[in-house]
Amino acid sequence: MSNDDDPQRPFARRYVGTEQSLDKSEQIASKLGFTMDREAVRHQARDLLSLYFSDIQKALPAICQHITFDDFATEHMDVFAHHADGQPGVFFDQHFSQWNFRINTTIVIFAFFDLTHSQMQDLGELLEKQLMQWHDPLMHEALREEEWPWVDGFVEAMPLANALSLAMDVFAMCHEIAHHHLKHLDVDMAIQHELEADALAYEFFLILQEKADRLQYAKLDAKVLVAPCLSFGYVDLLERWSAQQGGLQQVPESLTHPRGTQRRKALMDRYAHRWSAGARELYDVLNECLEDFSRGLGIAHIG
Repeated sequence: MSNDDDPQRPFARRYVGTEQSLDKSEQIASKLGFTMDREAVRHQARDLLSLYFSDIQKALPAICQHITFDDFATEHMDVFAHHADGQPGVFFDQHFSQWNFRINTTIVIFAFFDLTHSQMQDLGELLEKQLMQWHDPLMHEALREEEWPWVDGFVEAMPLANALSLAMDVFAMCHEIAHHHLKHLDVDMAIQHELEADALAYEFFLILQEKADRLQYAKLDAKVLVAPCLSFGYVDLLERWSAQQGGLQQVPESLTHPRGTQRRKALMDRYAHRWSAGARELYDVLNECLEDFSRGLGIAHIG
């Protein structure tokens, strides 16, 4: 991906599809037995997050039709609700979406492919670098080159990694929409607000899954109903890894948000009964992989 710079921001860019990146996408599609529409992918590479948000607005018109959406890549992993000139909006950093995809790809490869001991070690080292990207989003370019051999060598992992990433991005958007709907921006910030927004976001998420056949981009398969809880597992892993790196690597969101384990438990206690047996099996397999990575990297649990 190349970028279009935004002159109104000190550092803001929108990733767009280069010919080289489109060539790689075409290569993956060919290996998966698909014919890729190059121009459609070029368009989606630039606007995919906006297309997801538009689908959410179609599914939830009374809730968010009036909410604006903006996405750029910045120096921070920011996703937030805001008011600009009295207009409610959501900002979504493209680096956060890329982070979701790269963690999902690594976890899915580890979970579902027969790897050598050396490959497992290499994936563990790659995961550590991916966790570091949370603190240094501009690592994206270097990481992308290092990840390409894994993507190219394990293309069968891509459909599931993409589906999980889509679901995590959509849930994050729903979370910020929930903040607006609950009028959290009108009062002082409270950690409890995050749990309230998670719960309402999951209600929105369920509606989107039920309407999947009427949406074009934010199409959620029943199995990815586990994605929000899995994403909080990633946050938990990030928090534990960051704690071991010392104060310099503290996760800033930990000061204003509940821990990933608390958010995951709250959602699972309330909604895991909505998961199919296949979805629960997928969650258990991927969650166990997170624990395997934790043990392999010597990451301790936070008390």
